[in-house]
Amino acid sequence: MALREVAFSRAYCGGRVDAGRTLLDPVISKLVKRAKRDGYLRPEVSSTDMPLLGLMAGTVGEYSDGVSTELWRRYVALLLQGMRCQPGLDRLPVDALTQDELQGAMSTWQVTPG
Repeated sequence: MALREVAFSRAYCGGRVDAGRTLLDPVISKLVKRAKRDGYLRPEVSSTDMPLLGLMAGTVGEYSDGVSTELWRRYVALLLQGMRCQPGLDRLPVDALTQDELQGAMSTWQVTPG
């Protein structure tokens, strides 16, 4: 079972994953706000981007592990560089999900058999 299946599916751990999210959401939100305020993050980056960015990085690691155990680090660096506030960047093409949209997306995750 992958961490992604635990984090994005309600099939495991009962309400413990939801409880963990409830505790982490305000912390992540505060960190994102502070980083934006201090000029480190692009203004349109949202705390709701973080779980999906983690999913992206984790998926790279999952699929490339047999070929390169360190490849995920490249994509985390690309993600982080893309989130940095820098002059002259175009606005991101689509807004971040709201909390309700993120919950909806996460609740539809299907665990793959096997």
